[in-house]
Amino acid sequence: MTEGPKDQGTEGPRDRFMDEKPRPTFRRNLLVKGGDVFMPGHVPEVKKIVILDGKFVHVGPDEPVRGESECRELDASGMLVVPGFIDMHVHGGGGKSVTDATPDAILEIARVHSMFGTTALVPTIISSPPEKMHATLLAIRGAAGSEGGEAILGAHLEGPWLNPEKAGAHRVEHIKRPDIGFAKELVSEYGDVIRMVTIAPELPGALEIIELLADNNIVVSIGHTAATYDKTMAGFAAGASGVTHIFNAMAQLHHRNPGPLGATFDNAHATVELIADGHHVSPWTIAFLIKIHGSWNVALVTDSLSPTGTARKLFQVGETTFIEIRDGGAFTEDGQVYGSVLTMAAAVRNIRSFTELQLEDVIPMATSIPAVHLKRDETLGGISEGRLGNLVLFDRKLEVYATVIQGKLVYRRLDNA
Repeated sequence: MTEGPKDQGTEGPRDRFMDEKPRPTFRRNLLVKGGDVFMPGHVPEVKKIVILDGKFVHVGPDEPVRGESECRELDASGMLVVPGFIDMHVHGGGGKSVTDATPDAILEIARVHSMFGTTALVPTIISSPPEKMHATLLAIRGAAGSEGGEAILGAHLEGPWLNPEKAGAHRVEHIKRPDIGFAKELVSEYGDVIRMVTIAPELPGALEIIELLADNNIVVSIGHTAATYDKTMAGFAAGASGVTHIFNAMAQLHHRNPGPLGATFDNAHATVELIADGHHVSPWTIAFLIKIHGSWNVALVTDSLSPTGTARKLFQVGETTFIEIRDGGAFTEDGQVYGSVLTMAAAVRNIRSFTELQLEDVIPMATSIPAVHLKRDETLGGISEGRLGNLVLFDRKLEVYATVIQGKLVYRRLDNA
């Protein structure tokens, strides 16, 4: 296993890349031939994929398919064809932040991440003043409903109901005590937008909010927490189903106080987010996590900030905080990890490097596992007839060659190297 920080996925200047703009009549129809198609289990070898109206209609042998004459063709020879990646924790990219709170910023973030294989994402809102939260939720709603917003699944509220002792990069003044009245207002006004919420279960009133969210089909994740084992288990019992960026911004495992980590490892159904950049969690600890909790319970995320996909080395957060990008990570002036510049493609490569997992076990960590956790596995996370036509073409170095979102070729590398 390789030690130390690895690959963040910002593979050189953006002028190496281009956006494919298919002719309008072919925008959601695509024929993919050649390549090795990732299919879990023992299934016949796939020779042809046909996407019509944004959905897979044929995944199988090279035989005539009604409507394929209306398709644009993509040659996947020599490539690995995998389901599109799903990132359920992303704060920015391409120089834009989610909390810029404009549809254009959200769309640009989605566009930049598509260059690295992300075909579905959940823009994540850090703890913010109520007016900023409202504006950002409206921006995400607007982006999701516009041209180019097909990848946007809704919002992830990472706060404000967090433990201030485990604030991490969140400003303490924006962290709030759980308020069931405010939670009900959010669900009433933005229930169509909010896909996921991170909350600390030990806070007074948190369990009631977890129940409310779960009852309204909103995914609840435990995070930024100093909860005991029992309080964490109570959070799971109330409806939480996951853990936000495992190991980070939470009480650590102790032999007399197992805390949130002990409870998580004792819950065979808890899906944990993992930031696999080698900075947030060491390669050894990542391998340990896989052994103790199983790769089938781990969803790769980026927790990416605005510089992701750019060549920027320094940026400012707020009025006084400066973040330096070095060694593939994002750090404050005192050396603390602050978000990331990771991409989903790089996370996949890193897991292959950090662990003994085979690619057939790694790909689900970026595809089917987050799809199930987000309750979108009927339409996302796999290559099968009826699902949305989201694909990534990898070369043999696991670098992204092309990305397809609902039948649209949204990105293709200029070279085939």
